[in-house]
Amino acid sequence: MTNDKDKQQLISIENHLVLTLVNFELKKLADATTGCHNHLISKTIIRLDKNELLTNERVAEILRGYDDFLFKLLDDCFKKKHMVLLEEVMDNIFKVVGEFNQKQITATFAAAKAERTTV
Repeated sequence: MTNDKDKQQLISIENHLVLTLVNFELKKLADATTGCHNHLISKTIIRLDKNELLTNERVAEILRGYDDFLFKLLDDCFKKKHMVLLEEVMDNIFKVVGEFNQKQITATFAAAKAERTTV
């Protein structure tokens, strides 16, 4: 059986993968733009060292920040110029985040079930 440190490391690796996938989508959006939009999107992307422990709480916080940022872009003239790409990127991000959320729910239920069986 793996210990808590191994579990935390596995969770961190999975969370880094989620962040990498979302960052890839944001980078696609940045690459399609120029000037201040490119700078704004590029500046928003959070890059962490791959060895940094990335908790579920931290990745959820980052994703909420990205979510707020993307919805601000919808209200901008950016939407008129890059709507198709913005929709594609947002759809891809929603899929990644949906899978992340599903894993969180599954893990929570599994932990609750394990706790009930040990009591």
